[in-house]
This record gives sequence, structure tokens and C-alpha cells, in this order.
Amino acid sequence: MKVNYCSFDSAAQKLRLYNLTKGKSRVTLSDLDDGAEIDVADYVLYEEENAITRKDGSTVNQKQVGIMDQNGTMYVSASPTVYSSIADFVEVMGEDACTVCKFIVRKTKSKGGRTFTSVDFE
Repeated sequence: MKVNYCSFDSAAQKLRLYNLTKGKSRVTLSDLDDGAEIDVADYVLYEEENAITRKDGSTVNQKQVGIMDQNGTMYVSASPTVYSSIADFVEVMGEDACTVCKFIVRKTKSKGGRTFTSVDFE
């Protein structure tokens, strides 16, 4: 696993990092309803190395997001749209991206009719 961004850096919080990236009780963002709000406490952008095997046998990393809300509920998303939205948020906000905010889950239909998950920020 390669961590690309983590909203905390204390060595004492390694258990939290584990739960955000590997915990079994995480809720998938795509299972939430449109408009669901997550009062964010911590989040991490990471890549599961060699997680996807292509038809030609080569492997690629899968970018994922782990989120913990103020109540300790953990969420996960492997959506490229969610990952890029949060990565853009971090890029714009810089050090302030670590402050408490809300992620709002959005469900949108593509031109092809598929529903995909994205996030807004508040």
C-alpha cells in the first residue's frame, strides 16, 4: 500500500491508518444515498499496489480513499471520481485540507445511464 495523502501524521495514529485502509467494518460510499453528509474527522488517499489485473496479465494500482467521520464510522471508496475530487480538494486547500469539513455524497447518471458516485465539500 502506498499512502498519497493522510490528514494526520502522528505515529500514535497508525491504528487509525490501518482501520481507514484495511478495516473490515468500513462502509462503501457507493452504498450511501445521494446527499448523505459525512462530518469528516480524518481521511487518507492511498493506492493498493497491483490490485487490478488487466486482460494482458499486467497489474496496476487502484487508488482508494479512506474516510473517518466524527463518530468513528469508517468509509471507503475505490471510485476514480471520488479519489480525484478529494485529491483536487487537498491540492487547493493545502495544509487547511486537514481541518474538519463535510463530504457530501453525490449520485450522478452518466450519459450512458450508469450511476456513479462523487463528492462535494462543505
